[in-house]
Amino acid sequence: ATSPRWRSDSDTNKDTPSRRKHRVSGITGKLHQSYAYSYNGDSVCQDGARTYYDGHGVPCGINVVNQDITYNESWDDGTVHTVHTVRVVEGQKSGWAVEQGDSGGLAFSVASSCCRQARGETSAMNDNDTMFWTEAPDTFGHFGLKLNPHT
Repeated sequence: ATSPRWRSDSDTNKDTPSRRKHRVSGITGKLHQSYAYSYNGDSVCQDGARTYYDGHGVPCGINVVNQDITYNESWDDGTVHTVHTVRVVEGQKSGWAVEQGDSGGLAFSVASSCCRQARGETSAMNDNDTMFWTEAPDTFGHFGLKLNPHT
């Protein structure tokens, strides 16, 4: 068997030993066959580009500590509104979870030896130990999207 590719065949950044060291428990290149909400006590990984290319690989063990965040939004007219149109989740990991530039990266759990389960997309951070993500079921539902995994 050959090693998984990191980019297209025309990419000059081939799969090298230095890149292979950043793989986490064989999760690179797994299919996303489902999505689900995250709950307190769950653990996820995230694959933001900046964290990966800065040498932190794919951080896992990010624990959900607040499964249902709402926040206030101030409008131009000075009124304040509580926002809760989608679920936002807070996860923490001591050491490294996220950094600026990871927004849009997938928050996921490892559902089985072959598959990832999408949990959401990275949307914010407080520090490198705390990340926030918008839940995948809300995003998929809002846009009428479905997964189409290929084997």
